[in-house]
This record gives sequence, structure tokens and C-alpha cells, in this order.
Amino acid sequence: MSAGTTVRFALLVALLLVTSGGWMLSVTRGLSGSGAWGCSLAAGIDPLNGSDLAVAFRTGAQRAAYDACLARYQRLPPEWVIVVWPALVLVTAGGLFWALPRWRSRRGRVVPLEKVDRDGEVRDAVEELATRIGLKQTPRVVVDPLATSASAVVFGSNSRPTVCLHGGLLLRRAADPDGFRAVVLHELAHIRNGDITVTYATIAIWRVFLAMVLLPYLAWYARQFARGFESPFWPSYAPTVTWNFAVAMFLVVLMYLARSDVLRSREIYADLAAVRCGANPRSWAAPAPGAPPGGLRRTLAAFAELWRSHPRWDLRRASLTDPAPLFSVPALPMFLTGAAITMIIAEVTGYLKQYDLGYYGMAGSWEAQAVQLFAPPALVVGVAGVALWRAVAYAVLTSGRAPSGVRAGLWLGLGMAVTELGMREATIYQWVPSRMEALGLVVLVAVVITWWIGQCAQLWVRTWRGRTIGPWMRMTLAAAVLALASWFVWWQFQGTLLLAGVRLAPDELRRVLTQEYPAVAADHPLMTWAVNVALSTLSITRRWPLFLAAITALWVVPLLAWVLRPRTTNTTSWVSTALSDSDDAEPPAEPLPTLRRVLLPGLLGGVLCWAVVAGVHTYMHGWPANQRNALYLHIYLMWALLAMAASAAVAAAVASVLARHYRLLVALIAGHVATLVGFAGFFALASFDGCVQPLSTLFPECAWRPGLTWSMSSPYLALTLVASTVVAIAAAAVVSMARRVWSTTALPLPRPPAQIRRTTARRVCVALTCAVAVALTATLAIDWDPRRAPWWSGEASPDSDEDAAGAPDAAEAWERLARSTNPFEEKAPSELTRTMQMAAWRDYGGEELLGRFGHHWGRLTEALPKPATWAQPGHVDLSGVRPVCADIGQTAREARRYFRIPDSEGQQHWQWLIARAEVGSRSCETAVARQDRALFLQSIKTLTQAADSGLEAYKRVEAVSRRPSS
Repeated sequence: MSAGTTVRFALLVALLLVTSGGWMLSVTRGLSGSGAWGCSLAAGIDPLNGSDLAVAFRTGAQRAAYDACLARYQRLPPEWVIVVWPALVLVTAGGLFWALPRWRSRRGRVVPLEKVDRDGEVRDAVEELATRIGLKQTPRVVVDPLATSASAVVFGSNSRPTVCLHGGLLLRRAADPDGFRAVVLHELAHIRNGDITVTYATIAIWRVFLAMVLLPYLAWYARQFARGFESPFWPSYAPTVTWNFAVAMFLVVLMYLARSDVLRSREIYADLAAVRCGANPRSWAAPAPGAPPGGLRRTLAAFAELWRSHPRWDLRRASLTDPAPLFSVPALPMFLTGAAITMIIAEVTGYLKQYDLGYYGMAGSWEAQAVQLFAPPALVVGVAGVALWRAVAYAVLTSGRAPSGVRAGLWLGLGMAVTELGMREATIYQWVPSRMEALGLVVLVAVVITWWIGQCAQLWVRTWRGRTIGPWMRMTLAAAVLALASWFVWWQFQGTLLLAGVRLAPDELRRVLTQEYPAVAADHPLMTWAVNVALSTLSITRRWPLFLAAITALWVVPLLAWVLRPRTTNTTSWVSTALSDSDDAEPPAEPLPTLRRVLLPGLLGGVLCWAVVAGVHTYMHGWPANQRNALYLHIYLMWALLAMAASAAVAAAVASVLARHYRLLVALIAGHVATLVGFAGFFALASFDGCVQPLSTLFPECAWRPGLTWSMSSPYLALTLVASTVVAIAAAAVVSMARRVWSTTALPLPRPPAQIRRTTARRVCVALTCAVAVALTATLAIDWDPRRAPWWSGEASPDSDEDAAGAPDAAEAWERLARSTNPFEEKAPSELTRTMQMAAWRDYGGEELLGRFGHHWGRLTEALPKPATWAQPGHVDLSGVRPVCADIGQTAREARRYFRIPDSEGQQHWQWLIARAEVGSRSCETAVARQDRALFLQSIKTLTQAADSGLEAYKRVEAVSRRPSS
């Protein structure tokens, strides 16, 4: 197993590069001029009195107008800015990386070893030590004659390293040869371990980041901070500016602490490598421990240790006899990893949202989920997962207590949750999100992922005695990456809405169901509410097919352990190889629980589900015929979902109680087996519906309808798989806590037999179960095309020819959704705010539209026939009027897509203007085409009324927007 420090360096480099692009993008956007504030005010937003939720839904209700305003006035930088600045940072860091060793090797500071080693003794000693430690060639050696310490340093790169011996080390070589060998072996170990390139590359990138990104970013926001005091909206502006400063400072601290922690680990690894190659452990001189300091002094010493890039000498010497610190899972790295990954994902998602590169179009597709968020979860799992695997392996090999992963998950989740506050994904003008408790989901998910990794590590480490353990570790971590990626996708696009205070299951759908099907909704209000929750959840989860693959991996991957036969001999065991340099005896392999104990609860739970579904059929068979409608169908499917989820919960709880180890894994396996078996029975019964009259629910006649049953039940099946995973995890957690509390009084469970018989039958059973699970998941994922509207929504697909020009209806739907999702009350804006809102409405397009109306009416007056012409009978030439009427109608349609006037009186005139202009223009065009004089005169009268409304709207806008501020 790798040490994991290289992945941690990679995480830091990725954080710096991604942050470089995000921060400089915000600076470039600010320098290029932004109309976001003007567009917000024109939309009627009150930054001083409105909540973030009210702001979000006010812009959502006028989404088309708001997006058009931003596109016209915000002037976003080109997309290549996202890539150019990180690339510039990378290129500059590469130049600095190339220059650093040459600067350190400059004349006057160091001299070649040959100039001070006339007889070649030091050179021969270094070559002998390089061969002993395993280097193919001796690195370049120089001497710093002015350095008096008995030390050395290595710099350069892995391919071209340079060892710099201090003058004090050469002077003490004769008196302390063991010390000289230990120091040189330590530096050569850094070369063998590949520490040089990643260490100095990180140093170079960090220095370039400070100069090219952090300083300009802080300077820009210092300017914004100073200018913000002049704004009347400073109270709403202050949270963003303050949090941006706080995040910048937090990033500096995070980078320094993370880099120091990694470097401390690498120093201890180099010490161990030096000792293995012959260095005297006594060369690491440690002072004698003094009297134990007090609590405050111990706390301060521990805090100071966090900032050191080299561990204390006493800790280094203690690690030579007990390397346990290298195999622990400390809290600080987990917290820093969670913080770093949250920053990376927030910046990546910010790119997509900023340029609409997937927020609405690609966000639910396989492509976006694979490209967008797979690399960050791979980094976090590479850090936390590898650390857990190493800790478990070390504990098993030394007969210690293996970590469960829960504590590591808590610190990882806390890092993610705390950093989420600073990234402000769910806030606009507020200091903190509206629903802080939603951050508990972040911590819980991190705990579940690390708990699952820890149990999988114990499963394979305790049972597998093959030649290598590496493939099983990589398979487990790949499944964890899949699960974590699916979570990050959901959180960035839906979880942040929950954090902002949005209810993901609004009441609007329930109102529609109640209005459409009043009898069923009145008789079954609880099930109607459950259907509302299910359909709201389906409309969200169906966009993320990655969830289905992740859920399947969580229980199929550990189930594969029952396919392989553990080796009974230790001749080729990876354990014997790992203990080759130790005097510890190889721990005995621990047999797996019997497969019957794992699968039988699931099978019995599935049979229980059959009985419940049959009861549901009997119950719904007696419903009146006039209640057999769409809501009736959804309630039937909801009952099936509850039956399968309940059977999964029972099976998971029973399997957890029977399990001595791996409770989370057996709970997931048993719960999903119960779901699959239960769905098979439900599918058969629903497909043959009508053949057994007491159980007929959907159809009166007998027939075989598998296609129809699948199309109706597959969305609910996908939701059931999610629910089964949740209840299985909850059951395992409850049972584990209960067993921990009552472990002293619990009855002993019988141990599984030492040998697992019937290997072929067991393998066939596991293979069939996995094949069914994978095939079902693949079918569901393919069937869930995120670009196609679900059958239950009644919406047209994007490819349909249906007219999509219903902008007013869309706005009204947004307003209804806003009211139903989270009702909020907005205070009346102050006089100054109302003045600025009206001025923004006027300046960001309103005045232009009113001016176009006025221009069209002037043209209309000129194009009208003279009064004498109307007195003559016969044909009247109206050809010059028709294009003017068409232009008035086009302008009216554009005005309807523009913001509403943020004033009740002005909006009333604006509505009359638009409505009368639309009606008058249509009547005018029709009258001209038909040569209908009466209709034409009526249209002119309507357009005249529209002109009067436009004049009143203009007067109101001017009166309010020019009102002197108090």
C-alpha cells in the first residue's frame, strides 16, 4: 500500500490550480464591469429587507428577463479565462521549479564535493550508501561550507537530485561516523521515496499562487470592501466581501497546515528507510523528557507541532521503534481534506453555473457526472481511503484494534461542512444559510463512506491470504469514489437548495392532485402527501443515474468476498510478506460469516414483501370504480415502494443482529436482496393483474403485461433502491450502537465454521445475485434518460414540436412554486430602495421599450389614412399600417418578457399597456388583411388606450425614479 502522501500533495496542487481559476475569474469579471446589481434591482429585489429565498424566487419568477439582463450588461469574461490563468500559474511555477535548484546551487553558496574531498573518502561513502538504499546511480553532491549544522538537504527533482552536505556535517564525520551515515541515508531515502519533485513543485506553485493570485485577489476585494461602505446596500454587501476574505485566509492556513503535515510524515518515512538500510537509531538524538507540562502547555505544544514541517526529535526517535503514527488516521488531515475537496468542487461547479456549461443541459447526464466531479472524489478517497486501509492493515497485523472509520468520517465531514459555509453556495445576502441543519447531511454522508471503507478494509484484510491485497483495495476505493461522486453531484445541484431553505417536496403538486382527484385525496390524505413526496423526489433523482451505479456498488463489491476461497497456507500470503521485517507472528485468517446468514434474511424479507404486496392488492381491490384514476395508480405504486423498503429494513436489521462483524456490509447486502426478491414478486403479481379476481387492482381482465408494468414501476423501483440503502444504513447503525451499549449482557452468538463448504454453490449464488443487480441497475440507468420528461409529469419532451412561447404561464408557475415551496413575507422597501429599483428598471431596458412604443405610435399616426379617405366608399389602402401594427405586437411580446415594474401603480399601467398593445396589434393585422373597417377602427381605439397606459407608466417611472433620496 502506498503511503498516500503523494495523493495529498496532488490534492493541494489541484486546490491551488482550481482556486486560481475561480478567484481570478471573479476579479476579471469585476474589472470588466458587472450589471448584476442593476439587474437585481430592476427585478424588484430589496437587498436590505428580503431574505435569500425571496431574492432567489423573485429572480426565478422572472428568469428569462434576469438572464437576458445579465447577458447584456454583466459582460462575462470569455470562457478561455477559466483555463488561461491556471495554465499561467502552472507555467510560471514550472519556471520557478526549474530555477530553484539552480539558485541554490549558485556559485558562492555551494561548492562541488570534489573541491573539499581531495582523497574521495566522502564520495566513496556516499556511493556506498546510495547503493545500499537502492538508488541506481549516485546523485550529485555539493557542500555548503558556511552551514555549521551537522545536517544535509536534498533539492532538485527526482530525475536530477542534488544532495547538499553542510560544512558542520563534514567536520563531525570523523568524530561521529554513525551520525554522518544516518543523515546521508535519510536524505538518500527522500530521493528513493520520490519526495523531491512533489515537494519542490508544491513550493513553487504555492509561491506563484501567493504572488499571482492571492495578492491580486486580496487587493481587489480590499478595494471592493472600501467602496462597499459608500453603497446604501452595504449591509447586504458585507457578508459576501467578508466571507471572501475569510476564505482566502482559511486557504492560506489550510495549505500551510496540510503541507506541514505531509512533510512531517515524509520525514518519518525517510528515517525508517535509513534505519532499515543500516543507520544507527541512536543517531536521532532526543533530549531526555522533562517533567510533564500542564494542560495548557501541552495544548500549546500540540498546536505548535501542527505548524512544523519537521517533527520533533523525540517523536522521530519514538517512531523508529513504534511506527504507529504513520498508520493512524489523525483528525487534522481528515478535516483539511474535507475542506480542500469542498473548495475544489465549489469552484468547479461555479465554472459550470457561471457559463451554463451543464447546469441545466448536461447536469443530469452521464457525461457531466463522469467528467465534472470524478477527479475530486478520487482525490479525497485517495487520501482518506488509503489512510483507513493502512490503519486497518496495521491494526490486524499487530493484533490491535482496527479503526471503524466513523471518527475519520466525522472529521472529514466537519471539514466539508465548515468550508461549505464560506463558499456561500446557498447564500446571497445573508451571513449564514437559512437551514443550517442541512449541513448535518454532509457529515453523515462522510461518516457512512468512511465507515463503509473501513469495514471493507477489515473484510479483505482479515480474510484474504492471497499474494497481494492491492486489487481489493483499489476495487473498494473505486466503489467509494463512485458513491462520493454521486453525492457531490446531488449536493451541488440540489442539496445547496435544501441548505438555502427550499423544500424539495413542495405542496404545489399535492394541490394539483387534490384539485384533479378530490375524492381520492380526501379519503387518503396521508398517501396523497406520500405520493407528493415521491414524485418530487423522482423529479430530482431521475436526473442523476450515477446514484444507481453507486448504490449497487455499495453492496455488490463486498458480496464478492464470498466468491473467493481464502488461502489456508501462508507461503504466498501478502501477510507474510508484510511481516518479513518483523518478529510478529502472522495472525490467523478470520473466516467469513456463512453466506446463508447473510442472504437468508434478505430472502425472507423478500417473501415478507410478497405477503404485504398481496395485502395491498386485496385492500385496493375494494376501492370504488370512480376512484380508479391516476392518483389511485400512484398510491398503489407508493404502497409497493413502502412494502419493499420495509422488507429491506427488516432484513437489514436481522442480518445486523446476526452478524458479529461487518454489520454495515451485511445490512446493505440483506436489504438489497430483500428489495430485489420483493420486486420480483410485485412485478409478477402486477404483470398478471386481473387473473386472480380477489387480487385484481389495475385491470379487470387477465393478461400478461410486463412492458406496461415495467414502465409504471421502474421509477418507483429506482427510488426504492435509494430508500433501501438509507434504511439498511440506519438499521446497521442502530444495531451497532445497541450492541456497543449492551455488549456486556448480550447473548453470545455462535461463531461461523472455520471452513466454508460448498464453494461452487456459493460462487454460483453470489454470481447470480450480482448479475441480476448489475443488469437491473444498467436497465434502470438506460431507461432514465435525463433529457426525457418522465411519464408521470405530463410534460412534453424537449424534442417535441409543442409551442414553448408561454412565458407568462411559466412566470406564474414560478410564483406559485415560490409560494408553495417556502412562503416568505417581504417588507415594503424604503423610499431610497424603491427609487433605485425604478431607476434600474428604467435604465436596464424599460426606458428603451417605452421609447420603442412611442416611436411605433408616431409611425402609426403617420401611416393612418387621411380622414377624407374614410368618408369615401370602397377600398382604403392600409398597406402602410400593417408593418407598424406588427412591430407594436413584437415590442409587446418583448415587453412581456421584461421585468415587471417594481411598483404596484406602475405595474398596473405596464400590464394594461402590454395587454392592449397585443390585442390591438393582432386586431389591426387581421382588419388590414380582411379590409374590415369596423375592426380596424376598434384596433386603433385599443392601441390608443395602450398609448395612454404607456404614457401613465412612463410618468410613474419618472416620478419615482427621480424622487430625491432622503
